[in-house]
Amino acid sequence: MLVEATRPQGWLWVDWWLLNHCAWRCSYCPDLLRSGSIPKPSLRDCQHFVSELTRYASQQGLKPRIKFTGGEPTEWSSLDDLLALCQQLGMTTSLRTNANVEHSRWQTLIEGLTDLEMNFHPEHTQTSVYMLNLDRAVAQGINVRAVFNMLPQRFDELELVREKIQSKYPSVGIDRRMLFEDPAVNHRPMQYTETQQVKLIRQSGDIRITDDAEISYTDYPTMVSEGSNRFQDWNCRIGLEQLIVDAWGRVRKGHCGQGGSMGTVGGAILWPDQPLLCRRPSCDNAFDILATKTRV
Repeated sequence: MLVEATRPQGWLWVDWWLLNHCAWRCSYCPDLLRSGSIPKPSLRDCQHFVSELTRYASQQGLKPRIKFTGGEPTEWSSLDDLLALCQQLGMTTSLRTNANVEHSRWQTLIEGLTDLEMNFHPEHTQTSVYMLNLDRAVAQGINVRAVFNMLPQRFDELELVREKIQSKYPSVGIDRRMLFEDPAVNHRPMQYTETQQVKLIRQSGDIRITDDAEISYTDYPTMVSEGSNRFQDWNCRIGLEQLIVDAWGRVRKGHCGQGGSMGTVGGAILWPDQPLLCRRPSCDNAFDILATKTRV
């Protein structure tokens, strides 16, 4: 059996958790992602890693594709400079952000982006600010995805905003994000009604499952809900197709931590050349699950 992402081939996908600083205090966000307990990154180290990543990806016949996340990555003043370098090197870059950014800086940031994930947080997002920055990103020609953090008690309210965006901006991709009672661990989804659950699963079909001649499609929330996110003793290509950088500057194969650290952004990287045999009882991260997995 083969489980793989339906995303384009030929890329080295990088999920880069830049920092754990965020001024917002969303109830569903773990303190680790927002407390500011980790020093902000060194721009010089980040620039070193981007250059090293470009060199390595080229050797593998791949192109690097980086998504910068947080915390809230726009709270790092040097983000603009790092995006400029990525653009200079011809990289494809994206940003996951709450989009709570004033106009002039927002315009500078989006000029260095190819893709953009704008997260709507119902406890803090000002709809007017979000919509204005969404409009500017669409006008810039960026591939925009609007992601709604679906608090069960605010579900209907969020659906109205989602429908408004879907109607006004048909080119914008829209996701409803399932939230968890145990964020970062992601074992226990919040208590959604049956009607809400139906809307949270089978949204994208971004994962393809091949079982002999039978092919089916699913996504991360569906696999979590069904308990089919279990790949213990399977071969997994984390580190080969994709990797992560954490807020401490450690380069790893995946958020799961398997395989240990490959190096740091300011130092040497030990790039892997073999798939990893999964030892975890479940795959609990929406990025990690996209790495190709093969039953041994």
